[in-house]
Amino acid sequence: MVSTATRSKVEHVMKKLFAVADIEDANTCLHPMDWLASLPDMASMLEEQQLRVQNVLAGSGGWRPPAHQDVYPPGIAPGEVLDLLLPTWFLGFGEASALRGKPKAINILETVRNFLDGVFQSAKYPLSVYFPSTCVVGDPIEKFTVSHAVGMTRSVATKCVLALIEQAGLSDAEFVEFVPLIKSCLYIKRTFESYSSDEDLLQRSILSKMVVAESTRPDIIQLFHSFSLSVAKQGLVYSAVIDSKIADFNRRSSVDSGRISDAERQMLKLLPLQDKRYLSVLSQHWDAFKATESAIPLRTLVKWTDRALPADMSIGSEWKLILTCSALKNLTFLMRQIAIFLRSLKEAMNTAKKSINLAFRAPKLRDPNPQIGYDMCCLWCHFATDFEKMLGPTVFAKAETQFLRGQFDREMTEKCRTCDAKIVAKDFRFISLLMGTNTNVQSLQVVAAAAESELEQARLKAVTARLAQEEHLWREYLDAMKQWTTKNSADRTTFLLREKDDLEKATKELVDGSTPVYFLDNPGFLSTTVQSAVHKFSVAPDLFQVMVCDLTKLGSAFSKYIVQIGTAVSEFVNGNPKFTCGLVFAPNCAEWGSAYSEKKLNEAVATAETQLRTDELHMSVRRGTLTFAESSIPNHSRRRGFHEFFMVVSDVEESGQLVSGFSSSALWVRTTVADVPLLSTSEYIVPDPSMLHSGSGLSKSQRLKQSLSGQQLWHKLLPRLWHGMATSALAKPAVYVDIMPYDLSLTKALLHFNTQPKSVLPQGKLASIVWAKDDSGTDHRRGMQQWLISGTMNYMQKMVDDKILTLPGYTPKIYTAMKSPQYNEEDFVMTMPLVECEGQKAALPFRQAWLDSPDGRFNACKIQFDAVVAAHDKEFNVSGVPFKGQKRMAPLADESDPMEALLGLAPAAETKAQLEKPLVEISAADMDLLIDAKKQLWLLAKKSTIISCKKPLLLLWGEYIKDDVLKKRQEANNAWLMEYKFDSPDMKAFHFHELGNVPAFEEGLTTIKSFLKFLEQHAIVQPSMACHEITVAEDSYKINMTKECCFEKKPLPANQTPSANNGGSLLSFSGTDLGQHLKLVHRLKYNLTDSSKGIFPQKPGIFLTHDMKVEAGKLYRLPLS
Repeated sequence: MVSTATRSKVEHVMKKLFAVADIEDANTCLHPMDWLASLPDMASMLEEQQLRVQNVLAGSGGWRPPAHQDVYPPGIAPGEVLDLLLPTWFLGFGEASALRGKPKAINILETVRNFLDGVFQSAKYPLSVYFPSTCVVGDPIEKFTVSHAVGMTRSVATKCVLALIEQAGLSDAEFVEFVPLIKSCLYIKRTFESYSSDEDLLQRSILSKMVVAESTRPDIIQLFHSFSLSVAKQGLVYSAVIDSKIADFNRRSSVDSGRISDAERQMLKLLPLQDKRYLSVLSQHWDAFKATESAIPLRTLVKWTDRALPADMSIGSEWKLILTCSALKNLTFLMRQIAIFLRSLKEAMNTAKKSINLAFRAPKLRDPNPQIGYDMCCLWCHFATDFEKMLGPTVFAKAETQFLRGQFDREMTEKCRTCDAKIVAKDFRFISLLMGTNTNVQSLQVVAAAAESELEQARLKAVTARLAQEEHLWREYLDAMKQWTTKNSADRTTFLLREKDDLEKATKELVDGSTPVYFLDNPGFLSTTVQSAVHKFSVAPDLFQVMVCDLTKLGSAFSKYIVQIGTAVSEFVNGNPKFTCGLVFAPNCAEWGSAYSEKKLNEAVATAETQLRTDELHMSVRRGTLTFAESSIPNHSRRRGFHEFFMVVSDVEESGQLVSGFSSSALWVRTTVADVPLLSTSEYIVPDPSMLHSGSGLSKSQRLKQSLSGQQLWHKLLPRLWHGMATSALAKPAVYVDIMPYDLSLTKALLHFNTQPKSVLPQGKLASIVWAKDDSGTDHRRGMQQWLISGTMNYMQKMVDDKILTLPGYTPKIYTAMKSPQYNEEDFVMTMPLVECEGQKAALPFRQAWLDSPDGRFNACKIQFDAVVAAHDKEFNVSGVPFKGQKRMAPLADESDPMEALLGLAPAAETKAQLEKPLVEISAADMDLLIDAKKQLWLLAKKSTIISCKKPLLLLWGEYIKDDVLKKRQEANNAWLMEYKFDSPDMKAFHFHELGNVPAFEEGLTTIKSFLKFLEQHAIVQPSMACHEITVAEDSYKINMTKECCFEKKPLPANQTPSANNGGSLLSFSGTDLGQHLKLVHRLKYNLTDSSKGIFPQKPGIFLTHDMKVEAGKLYRLPLS
């Protein structure tokens, strides 16, 4: 590794050669290729470097130069690529060796610096070369005769590195540090690719630079050099063929980045018309600065090199002649842009505390008003001959330099804006001063002061008029934008509502047609309803049908229905013996009163089996076993590793064999399904359409109903069921009837298999029948039916979004907004339009660059100008901060005193040690929350900060209740209840979501309307809301409660660790009004899962009423009413 001291010696030589003392002289810097050409006997120097490497390494094993190509190679077949290793002295370093002309000096020097950081990896990034057309195959390669199609910059950089090391005067010890780099620069990997013609070679060279990400795109000078050389070799006229040349080149590339752009095309046609010095000046500037970081990037070049006067410009013929563009005026404008840029850069460097980053700063250093700049250049060129006669060649040359650097801008600007038709050369005050017409110094000062005042008055008038025009344009834009926003919002809402209706209609039709859910109030009609559901599928009699009955879903209530279930299964399998079977899952709890007794549970399983085997039912029954995957059973779980089921077919036989086609099923034969994964308890649900239940907060009975659930269970069981069946069974649709539906496990599994391109199962349809009641005492059947339907629709819609499922008659559409109003930034010379963004209002601040320019500086009229600025800022830029190039200005502070909005709580006299024990501590990022033995709340600040009132301190423990449970609590009048009711979109709550593809909702505690607007911005319109109905009409919302619901705060169970998620229930308060310092707020979450979609209430939170300022280490008591 090269030491800093050794490297600095080489860098010192480099700086001495290529740096300029004054940045304003940057266009005169030495080009590396010119420097190399000035060195005597370059080849000998390179060979001596190689010899020195061999000498310094002789004592450590030595080094032998690698085998390399030393004769001209034979031609190769089209499309082939020949890899070559060539010494650097075979490679040319003059302009003739570069197919696209001289590479830019700044790129060469940047590459040299990169090489000094390591080595040149030519094996990874080989150069592309070609040989002289006159070379003879097999002859020795002559020095510096190989040319570059791609890689001239790197090739020249290697020679610069070697020459710089040579001139640095390094000792052998220092030289050794550079040996790895020197060796990588002496021998370089190149590729030689066949080409059909010089034209083909040129186009390949340009195209490879455009499409390779690591390469720098050829600039317009290199493109012009390439096309000019090609046209000249063919003896054609450039202007006559350039369009066809560009078109031919663009046809070679299939990507936009590999084509000549419209701007490049236009400039290629304009360059031949320019002054002969134009290319030289531009090339020198782009040698010192990258084009994109220079005074005049391509887009500016194109715009002003071919400027046309507006047809309606109200000026006289004399001024139209003055302002008409020409080659000389274009050259003068180019020189002025460069001079202005270099002057600004010099000023910035003199004041900057660190190096200037031109990638960021370049736009701020350019001429802020190129339009008036071009006008001034036109005026200068028009009178240049007269000026030179009046001043003489020497003084005129100095005056021209002063003009280009902007020293006469005030007077020139005024002349351009007044457009005096009688203007003559002697009218320019700077000419009089330069000529020394008035030798009286005092008189000159008076005249100059008067002229300055007069000029400033006129300039202020022009500035005020220009500002009024920009303000008018901005008002027009804001008005148009307001109208567009209103209309677009309404149109988008209408579109999303229509799209939602179309999607829900199509989904509902598919649910009704393939996965209907029936409600049966009278259990006596169960078999009839099953039969009707099957026939509604319009199935043929030879389609296979499966009845599913999971007794775990009824809990302890299964015993009330076991006889009826047995009858329903019997009538199903005997109604079509050849094509039917039943799957009955054993119960996992016993009768009410002894539900969890293992002995009683075994008796319950036996009772179910006995009922199914009753002779009168005429069924053949086999007991089967589901064995669970050990990895899916939690370590602390005490449940058994298996569950029993019964597979049932009709006992009708032919020739001593059961007639049922399912008697050949692997499930019937083996009666075992192994490694069945269990559903995680966190994924357990309760089929309640009006509430979102947490899997971790369910009762034991609710958990048991989910212990035999999950899509993966059916992914294991169904293939086992159909394996071994006749091939004809898989070729036709199958019908499933679930008479104990509870969740979407089977529905999801069937939809999964139905959408697989090579499914091992027949296409399946499912009818679910909700009819039996559990032992909870509340009839949940209607709600369960609604939940199953909506859950299936949600899951189908998710499959549509994921492009897995296609709905008949529905094609997703994307909203296309009408084109929004636009403004032309070039119309705003003095000001910078800032549109509304990220919560900040639209503004029109002054440009700092314009205020710092001569146009924005006033002396005699400073007071009047400051008044103009203040009046403008009052209406258009309340912060008063000019635009300095940031993406946005700093956020505006509230107009009110922020201290007035803070919670007025002083630190407590007590310390933490003095609080009454036992003490519950809940830690957060900026504070610790303490709850003492009296159930009072304390806050201990970890650092001095402001605690936000928009985030909850603590959440309550409990649950939302409704229906019969709520009525009982209300009648008992002994429960702590918080009403969950919203009747206005302006009511506030804490809102959030956890959608992966939608940004977080930063507002948090705000109105429901704000949250609904946020959801609409992400294509979620008119969401469902638990126990409420939301109606959307364009930009208005209505919300009504549809079902009474309350949150019941409960004591924290002993097995729960106090935390911010439950600590609110440890506090002592009687009502929902917590006083002037704390408040209870509902938390609403937009949820989108496979089984639920909409806005659901979460545990309420305790919030501060205002932001609270705290000091590190201080203790604060938060009193509760």
